[in-house]
Amino acid sequence: MVKTKTDVWYGSVKWANEVLSYAIQVLKGRILVSLPKGRLYIALLIKEELERSGFLWHSDVLNIWICRFQRGDFSECSERSERRSGAERSARVHKGGR
Repeated sequence: MVKTKTDVWYGSVKWANEVLSYAIQVLKGRILVSLPKGRLYIALLIKEELERSGFLWHSDVLNIWICRFQRGDFSECSERSERRSGAERSARVHKGGR
């Protein structure tokens, strides 16, 4: 079998990059619909697999994202409040206020 650029081999750096990206998207709620504890569980499983495969940097980066998730950075409420505060800022700028 000839290895092409698009092949992703289990345990390769490209695999680790893609798995890390997938886990981050799961935490953000962009990949699947699940309760927060389900998304956290999937991310923790991926983190464990990255560690087991020797990708400690990827595991550390994922741990940072897990901490952000647990802090509530990706909850629907925080996303709504960010959108709302952005709209309020925009309205104030158009009215000439600060």
